[in-house]
Amino acid sequence: MEIFALNDVVARLEAELTSAQGVDRMALLLALAWHLRQRNTRRALDVAGELEGMLVSAILPAVERSSVEGRITLIRAEAEWLFARLAEAELLARRALELFAWLNDQVGCADAHWLLAWIAVDGGKLDVSDAEFEASNRAAVAAGDLTRAGIAQAAMVRWAVLRNLLLADERWGALYRDEPAGLHPAHAGWRNEVRGMFAHYSSDFGSAATYLMKVFDSALATGQIRTAIIAATNVAEGFDRLNDHATALEWTQKGLDLARPTGWPRSIGACLMHMAETLRYAGRFDAAREMLAEALATLSPLAGSRTYAIALQYMGDLQLDREDFASALETFRQLEQRATALSQTDFQIDSQRGQAHALSYMNEPEGALRAARTALRLAEEQGDASRQI
Repeated sequence: MEIFALNDVVARLEAELTSAQGVDRMALLLALAWHLRQRNTRRALDVAGELEGMLVSAILPAVERSSVEGRITLIRAEAEWLFARLAEAELLARRALELFAWLNDQVGCADAHWLLAWIAVDGGKLDVSDAEFEASNRAAVAAGDLTRAGIAQAAMVRWAVLRNLLLADERWGALYRDEPAGLHPAHAGWRNEVRGMFAHYSSDFGSAATYLMKVFDSALATGQIRTAIIAATNVAEGFDRLNDHATALEWTQKGLDLARPTGWPRSIGACLMHMAETLRYAGRFDAAREMLAEALATLSPLAGSRTYAIALQYMGDLQLDREDFASALETFRQLEQRATALSQTDFQIDSQRGQAHALSYMNEPEGALRAARTALRLAEEQGDASRQI
C-alpha cells in the first residue's frame, strides 16, 4: 500500500467500492480509509469503522487479521494527531508499531515511525522526531520501498535545516541540488520542500516560494492536506519577506480555505497567525492582534511546537509595532525559552533581536546592545543575510 496515493487512484477505489462485497470490499475499505486519512479525516474514520464491523465476523488468517488491525489503528492514530490529541495519537501509533513489528511488516513499521515523528514534532520533542524519521527511513529501506525511504530522509533533512543551515548544507546539500526524474510525486514534493527550506534560510525568498508552490501542488495531488496547508503559509511568508503582501495574503487564504473544514488545530492556527503577520505588515494592528489571539488559543494544545513558537514571535513583533515594549520583552523572553527547548537557531536570533528592540525603547541601552550583538553573531554563524540586516 502506497504511503500517499494520487487522487485518481482514490477515485477508482471509490468507484469500485459501490459494487464490491465480502473480502474484496474489506480490501477496498482498508485502502480507502488509509488514503482518506487527510483528504477527509472524519470519513476515513467512518470507513475504518465499517471495516472493523466486517472484521468481527470475517474468517481470516491470524496474520492477515493483525495486519488489517494494525493499519486501522494507525489510521485512528493519525486522526488523533491531526486533531491535536497527541497522547492518544502516540499510544495508538505505538500499538500499531508493535503489531507491525510482530508481523515483520517493514512498510507498516515505516509508516508508524513516520507518524510518531510528526507527533513528536508537534509535541516539541525534536530529538525524538529525528530518531523516528531515521527509523522510518531504515524500515523503508529494509522493505525496498524507495519512495517511503526518500520521503523520510527529506523530512529529516528539513528539520536539520531549521536547526543549523550550514551544517545541514554541508551534510545534505549536494543530494538536494537537483530534482531526479521519475520520482513518485509525493517524493518529489518532499525534495522540493527541502530545497525550499535551503533557499528560504539562505534569504533567497523568490526561489523558496517557487519550490514551495511545487510542494503545494504535489501535496494536493497526493492527499497530504496538512503539508499543502504548511506549504501555502510558507509561500506566504516568502512573499511577505519580498514585500508583496497582497500575494502573501492570497496564499494564506488558500491555506485557511483548506484548513477550516478540517478542524485541525495546528493547521487552522498556523494559517491564522500567518494572516495576522501579513496584516501587521499592512499596518492593520488591531485586526492582526485579534487574529493572533485566536491563533494562540487554537494552538494551545500544541504549546511545545515550533508553530506555537512562531506565533509567539509574531505576537512580539506586533507588540513592538504597537509600542507596547514591556509586553514585547516578556513575549520575546518566552520565545527564547522555546528556542532553547527546540534547539532552533532562527528563534534564538529572533528572540534576541526582539529583546534588543524592546530594551532600547525602555531606556536599557546596555542590555539592548548585548542582545543585539548576540542576535547578530548567531545570524552571521548561520549565514542568514536577512536576519543579519
